[in-house]
Amino acid sequence: MVAAAPKKVDASAALPLAADGVRLRKGDGTRQRLLEAARHRFARDGYTATTVRDIAADAGVNVALINRYFSSKEGLFEACVTSAGHELGRHDGTDTSVDAIVRTMVRNITDAPSGTQTVQLLLLLRTSGDERADRLRRDILRSFAEQMATATGWTPDGDNSDTILLRAQLALSAALGIVLLRSTTEMSPLNTASSEELGRPLGELLRLLLSPPGEVLAGDSPSGAADADPSQHTLLADKLVPERSTDVAETQEEEEARGETVDRETGH
Repeated sequence: MVAAAPKKVDASAALPLAADGVRLRKGDGTRQRLLEAARHRFARDGYTATTVRDIAADAGVNVALINRYFSSKEGLFEACVTSAGHELGRHDGTDTSVDAIVRTMVRNITDAPSGTQTVQLLLLLRTSGDERADRLRRDILRSFAEQMATATGWTPDGDNSDTILLRAQLALSAALGIVLLRSTTEMSPLNTASSEELGRPLGELLRLLLSPPGEVLAGDSPSGAADADPSQHTLLADKLVPERSTDVAETQEEEEARGETVDRETGH
């Protein structure tokens, strides 16, 4: 009886994925350690102040391995930015709706100020002085803003194209600004707020900016899901412009009347 040939197994399929979506090969733990060390250094100290020796020391490897895996410091920065862009655009499943985008952004932004997601996003705000790397960074930000706008029905040649894209860019700017302030300042309670405390108002802000101008706002849940009672929806104008109180109006009218009386008495 002839024994069956052993079944061939693709060992690479069992290997983990790196943060930039590349499947790690055996021994590529070194590459991943360099990426993680570089992300933290670049995000914290900036591109210019970071040296390849600093990164290698943090990763616990020989500095020559940076050239082996990434060709240069510039190549390592590009790999870090690409990884950050991959994480920024990652959604749950294939859902690319506004709700899915808001959920992803809330999850990333409410990470701890020193957490992995925060470090990834901070990289997208760091210039390197290398034109190719900086162009890549700008392209990632521009592409994600367009992805956000597309979820609201935006097309490059559609009606109100610039207005819708501007609102998406404002949402992205607000999100990255929150990440920057939480990680670089001691502005309390912003830098100490929990994910739950940040999630609800952040979801409201992002949904407001990603809603077409003048349209009613969707649900106000921390995850950004549209689960609120429709009867509780309010117009954008009602959210931003409070009604002038009767007392204030009466006070202004009284002051105007006194001014007219003084003018008559003085002959002006």
